[in-house]
Amino acid sequence: MLISARAYRSTPNDTTSKGFVRKSVKEVADLQLEAQSIAAVLRDGHAELEHVQKRARELSAEARKGNPDRSAGPDPGLLVSDGPNGTVKVVEAFCGVEGTSQRTKDLMQWYADTLTGLVAHAAEIDAAVTRALKRSHGGDPHNAGHATTPRSTRTSYPAPPSSPPSEAMRTRRSGPSCGGCGHR
Repeated sequence: MLISARAYRSTPNDTTSKGFVRKSVKEVADLQLEAQSIAAVLRDGHAELEHVQKRARELSAEARKGNPDRSAGPDPGLLVSDGPNGTVKVVEAFCGVEGTSQRTKDLMQWYADTLTGLVAHAAEIDAAVTRALKRSHGGDPHNAGHATTPRSTRTSYPAPPSSPPSEAMRTRRSGPSCGGCGHR
């Protein structure tokens, strides 16, 4: 009886220890919520970036292939490369003596604009993920009690046009006829 009575006796350190344990349990729970929020943000951002990357690869392959079976004259294969400041440059794979048709110029511009838009959107996704991670983590490394980031903060982007512009929608553009090689 004496041992059990001594075990339940309160000491001045009991309340301090209980408070410390309670605070530690709350910190661990907060860290777990923060980790789950970070994982969700990264998972969502990765899924969106994969979608953008897949579309960019599809468009690049489509441009590279061209349309050799087109009945009104084949569309040449195009080369897609990095341009300055996050832009995309599209040029003809082979320069012909007859020069570049207006349709080919329009296709090159469409692919360049669409792919540049995808690159810009990927940068927006990256910035949104960065902001969400900052909100989720906060600035105090000693305070784990931060907000979780709901899925509704994800950004979505409008799908680019699914096909190149029709000949009726073409507009005349001036410039080198062969995407930069210099001949007319």
